[in-house]
Amino acid sequence: MVWRHVLPMTVPANAQMFGWLISSLFGGTAVIEVIFDYPGLSRVLLSAVHNHDMAVLEGVGLLLAAIIIVSFIVADLAGLLANPKARTGTS
Repeated sequence: MVWRHVLPMTVPANAQMFGWLISSLFGGTAVIEVIFDYPGLSRVLLSAVHNHDMAVLEGVGLLLAAIIIVSFIVADLAGLLANPKARTGTS
């Protein structure tokens, strides 16, 4: 009963939350990389801001935006595939 009725109704909401969680995860990495001195994209982004390197700044910003957009698209597709009413277009 749980697999057939409950799970398909909860997957779309959980998939949307997962997409939002991925985007906030990339926003919080800057703090962790600065505090613990880890190398990463946020460290590159901060050094590009400090050095006024616009090409690197635009590239890293575009990469992070693309990752976030893809995570939201995957979340929408997972919600669409899990909901039978959304797949058939009936209300």
